[in-house]
Amino acid sequence: MNNNTSVFYQNQEFAYTVVAVSVGVVVAGAFLFTQVQSAYAADTNPFVGQMQIGTQNPEVTKLQIFLAAEPSIYPAGLVTGYYGPLTAAAVKQFQVSYELPQVGRVGPLTLAAMNSVVTSGRVLDVSAPRIFTVEVRVTGTTSVIIWNTSQTARGIVYYSTQPIVTSETSRSFAQPYVSGTPVATDGMGSTQAITLQGLAPRTTYYYLIEAIDASGNTSVTQPSVFVTGT
Repeated sequence: MNNNTSVFYQNQEFAYTVVAVSVGVVVAGAFLFTQVQSAYAADTNPFVGQMQIGTQNPEVTKLQIFLAAEPSIYPAGLVTGYYGPLTAAAVKQFQVSYELPQVGRVGPLTLAAMNSVVTSGRVLDVSAPRIFTVEVRVTGTTSVIIWNTSQTARGIVYYSTQPIVTSETSRSFAQPYVSGTPVATDGMGSTQAITLQGLAPRTTYYYLIEAIDASGNTSVTQPSVFVTGT
């Protein structure tokens, strides 16, 4: 019987022990697997080998932890050290997000893409920030636009006296085209505010908010309007 390897992770709400075992290892008469439910500290050591169905080693364990950081890619979140069909399906989802051939194995191209993430010190993230609680404060010819995001992000407000036009991009992590004049925030945050000055009085302005997180995931609001005062 293989030895179990215990790894401790700290969750914001609680702490628990993750036990990494191989498929087929029997503990107390039952198969033991671990389901990942927390955010992991970024591991900046790159992956060192290619992997596919049937691979069983510590690199697979690291791969599963890496993938489980993004539930939309690896919803099962199992850390077993064995590269099975669920891991292959998660790798395919990663390949979809990074515009790679969907082969379900970690070959040279996928390995390079994954290492570009881990060596940056970030966990895997393909979820765009959600924009909510938008507030517009108009005073004369000045408008302050305030909003929150579900994760830390930088923001851009596009505004114009003409209706805002947008065009979706087909490339991953690429910002969409948005018409109008852009004004960007100074830094990253989950609460942002931008002041638009020198606006024309008694004029309808169209505006749109764009949020971009540290991984390049982008979301935008529907175009809205405000009217300046006298």
